[in-house]
Amino acid sequence: MPPSGNIKDYWHPAPYAWPNPDTPDGLPYIHKDGLRVPGTRMYEAQSNKYDRTAIQRVFDETTALSLAGYVFSKPAYTEKAAKLIRRWFIDEKTAMNPHLTYSQVVMGKNQNRGTASGLIETKDMYFFLDAVRLVKKSHFWCEDDEKKILEWCKSFLAWLNNSDQGRQEVAANNNHGVAFDLQTYALAAFIGDVEQMYEILLRALSRMKGHVDKNGMQSHEMTRTTTAHYTAFNLHLWFNLSVLLRRTAGLNLFNEERDYDGVKFNPLKKAASWVLGRAAGDWPFKQIDEFDKERYQHLYHTVSRYSPAIREKFQGVIKSFSESKVVFFPHDGIAPFWTLQG
Repeated sequence: MPPSGNIKDYWHPAPYAWPNPDTPDGLPYIHKDGLRVPGTRMYEAQSNKYDRTAIQRVFDETTALSLAGYVFSKPAYTEKAAKLIRRWFIDEKTAMNPHLTYSQVVMGKNQNRGTASGLIETKDMYFFLDAVRLVKKSHFWCEDDEKKILEWCKSFLAWLNNSDQGRQEVAANNNHGVAFDLQTYALAAFIGDVEQMYEILLRALSRMKGHVDKNGMQSHEMTRTTTAHYTAFNLHLWFNLSVLLRRTAGLNLFNEERDYDGVKFNPLKKAASWVLGRAAGDWPFKQIDEFDKERYQHLYHTVSRYSPAIREKFQGVIKSFSESKVVFFPHDGIAPFWTLQG
């Protein structure tokens, strides 16, 4: 049960928060960067005690089922996807309350409420909402479903924007800020709030230069204990956002240039080149756990469409598009079946 005692409240402890060895009751918990508490890594043993794995299964399985139903004309898959959506977001008895007040709770602090960083746990809302769009095309979706999913998304977006956690997260100068823009933009697009879409677009544009220095290094992500992961992860988020902006607002983030001491270039291309330049050899910076180098396929094949120089320079290092890995561990920040994005 979450600290609130309400089973419909989303609940997940902070992944790097451990009992304090210097206090009798272990409170307040202390931070150990990169060392995950058992049960806080998705799909592992004990993760069913909390909601992070459960909601990720909803995102991923709804996506797989809706695509299967749509592509292969198999109504049973679409019907199951619709049931998952209703169970989590529509049915009154089972629907998650539209907030993340108890996401990434550090026990013994803030009245056992969640932290701003916990909002990243619904970062994949952007591709889940595309799955909902596919289900909406079927006869398994009704007007009442549509009304209630829109009400839930509006309430959730309002909470993200107005809660203390949301106000802190939107100000984050690392990957958390981009993840916030990604999911809030997706929600605003889903409910049709065009004015808010443009506000988020402008906010995202204002972040770009601060994420990448003149050498292409992402300084905020280089402070972590898993730098290979975070330098890729931040770019995955940016590239996911770029797809949404290109398709809804006609804006291509890879065409956006910023001035660095009199030299203009696109920060995302520069950062991707910096990361991909280390794809072939051993990662020379701090990385305390294993890293899946196949993640670079998503970065390369996305950015190379807009950078002939990157396409030519790294084509011998990265597998061809047709051989690319299609589904990654959800923590990595790559949409499942990303190769279908076109």
